[in-house]
Amino acid sequence: MSSTDCVRMGHINVRSLLPKVNEIKNLILHRNLDILCLSETWLSEMVTHNSICIEGYNIIRKDRGSRGGGVAIYIKKNFTFSIIPTGDSIEQLWVSLQCHGCRFVVGALYRPPNNNDYKTFLSELEDSYAICSGYSDRIIFCAFLESLDVFALINQPTRVAEGSITMIDQIFTNDLNLILNSGVLKSKKTSRSPTTSQVPDAKIDKVLEMIKNLTTEVKLLRKEQQGCNEELKKLREENEALRRKNESIKVENENIKKGLLNVHTRLEYIEKEKRKEGKEKK
Repeated sequence: MSSTDCVRMGHINVRSLLPKVNEIKNLILHRNLDILCLSETWLSEMVTHNSICIEGYNIIRKDRGSRGGGVAIYIKKNFTFSIIPTGDSIEQLWVSLQCHGCRFVVGALYRPPNNNDYKTFLSELEDSYAICSGYSDRIIFCAFLESLDVFALINQPTRVAEGSITMIDQIFTNDLNLILNSGVLKSKKTSRSPTTSQVPDAKIDKVLEMIKNLTTEVKLLRKEQQGCNEELKKLREENEALRRKNESIKVENENIKKGLLNVHTRLEYIEKEKRKEGKEKK
């Protein structure tokens, strides 16, 4: 299979899309990705489409409406797609796509770590899965939970942190015959790794190691913060210099006032002495 016949797809837990649009854009355009699912977009109605759009791609999103969460999918504009209506009790976004004569369904889901209501989540997911099955018998979705009559493609840790190793960034399919390969892109600079899979009929190739770009952004933000701290320090020093100069001016003014008072007193004394001498001469 040639690379031009493939549909490239990936998933990343982005943790705030708005400040990372340029990194996402570089990732998508450099690797010519066709589909990128995002979780934890942290968007709200205050964030417009124009502020997160990428030329040549459509973006569909489902914001939480409050702090955190949210899912979105970037889709190359040469894909024909439609949004599949599903429930609102969980954070999910499903689309039916068609390309290269193949129709398939892609979904992006997010379950917050503090949500322990597995029963409701699974029930809603089952309902959505049933709805999506009516659009295509080929379904791929990116989520944080293994459920239903589907197969988890990722069998390696996607998040390694102190005291915990988990596989919370998953890609699922209902047909293993679709899958050529799948895996985790390793990163030494972060605890979180993106996941990838390659599918012959849906023609899914690998997605870049997104974490490297996110780490670079963090370094840039820290550098900017350091620059701001240095600028603030300089402003404080200038303010202190101005305060000292103002105090010095006040002291000089007081000295001038005292000097003028002494001159005035001396003139009065001289005038008084002149009048006294005048009287004595008479």
